[in-house]
Amino acid sequence: MFENLITILMLLGILIVLNISNIFLGVVIGSKQEGFSWKKLGEGILKIFLFSFAFMAFCFCVEVTPIILGRIDIIVPTDIVSLVEIIGITTTAYKKYVKDCYEKIYTILDIKKEKRK
Repeated sequence: MFENLITILMLLGILIVLNISNIFLGVVIGSKQEGFSWKKLGEGILKIFLFSFAFMAFCFCVEVTPIILGRIDIIVPTDIVSLVEIIGITTTAYKKYVKDCYEKIYTILDIKKEKRK
């Protein structure tokens, strides 16, 4: 379980970097359009803390479930637990924040996205 917690913290570190990048890109775009807003920056920072808490809560629940199931003789391999954590986080959060960062970079650089058919 200790190794999984280290992995969770590493994944959380990546999410925090993506989220901070997303916030700063949003601040740059917002400053160009309507001026700098401390309120929006504060909301972005609060969002990091709330998201990090939710991320840790999700991973905690996934980590504890096999321990609880083990009490009634249901054995869940740790590989499955790690896979659920990684898939759950990467397919949702990473995809969202990476996509948001790219869209904001396109906006800052005034790059038009082409629609593909």
